[in-house]
This record gives sequence, structure tokens and C-alpha cells, in this order.
Amino acid sequence: MVLFLCLKNQHTKNHTMKRNPSASSLLGASHLEMAALLNVGISHWSMYESGKRQLPTKAFLLLGEMLEHVRQCEAESAAVFKTESPPDKEQRDAIISLLRENEYQQLLLAKKIATAERKRLAQFRSIQLAGFIKLRIAANKMVTPEQQIFADGNRTTLDPKHSTVLFDLERRQAMLAFEQQWLEEKLLGDTK
Repeated sequence: MVLFLCLKNQHTKNHTMKRNPSASSLLGASHLEMAALLNVGISHWSMYESGKRQLPTKAFLLLGEMLEHVRQCEAESAAVFKTESPPDKEQRDAIISLLRENEYQQLLLAKKIATAERKRLAQFRSIQLAGFIKLRIAANKMVTPEQQIFADGNRTTLDPKHSTVLFDLERRQAMLAFEQQWLEEKLLGDTK
């Protein structure tokens, strides 16, 4: 939080700070056009680009397809447009900055995925333990009231919420990996 406040203060003091290119600018579309193309509201799109909100899965996947299409078109047309001027330092620095942010987001997601997997495993083990206690009850073995309560109150199936969360995190991780590859190709293409 302190780092955020320091960066915010620095930004307000120095209005010449450079912003990283957004998905809109990478695709050459306005915020209004991107919102319409992805079938989301313009405020939703703006909040997504500022990192305050996630896109719906369908829109997120469509955005990935759009970025992939543009990347493929650029790769195919690179041979035709060899007369392009080399990138300037500002463009290289922007790509490097995006790669750093991407790496940070991938590390953050890896931690979230590990946590989600631990929660799912803990729930699975809890179900197994409840099954063990129920087997003891069925075999007329001595069971404490606490064990009976645990067995009766425990789920018998995994909560689908854990799988949904894990799927969403893995989807976001795949998109970040794609973005990293795209940025690295852009950077390598820019250095040639």
C-alpha cells in the first residue's frame, strides 16, 4: 500500500510519466470499439484495462483470439513491410515494462493456483475422513459424538466452487503465458 501511495504521489508530481500500451492500443481500437467488440459495457472495459475488474470468460477468450489474430497477421506481413523504421527506445522500454508486469502477474497467479489446489485437496481429504468415520459407524465400531457430528456434517462431494476458481485461475495463467510469448516475439522482432 505504501508503494502504491509513493507511486501515486510520484505520478501526480511528474506528469511526464509514460503509460504502458493497453490492449485497445495494441489492437488499434478505441475503448468504445473494444467494449462493443467484446460485448461489454465501456465502463467494464475501462475497469478491465485499469486492472480493477475481470472480463467475462467469453469476452476474455475473444480478446485472446483477437490478439492472436493480430500477432499472426503481423508475422505474415512482416516480410511484406520490411521498410518499417526500427522501434525507438520508448517502444522497447514499454515492451520490457509489460514483460515485467506479466512476469509479476504470472507469479501471483501461480501462488493463487497453489492455494486453490491446497484448498481442494484439504476438502478431498476431509471427505475421505468422513467416509472413514462412516465406515466405522457401519461396522458398529465405537465412535465419539464429535466424530459422528463430523461425519454427518461433512460433504460427500467436492464443492464445485473450488474447481471453478481453479479453472478461472488457470485460464488467466494461459492468457498471461500467451501475452508473454507475444511480447517476447514483439521485442525480438523489434531488435532485428
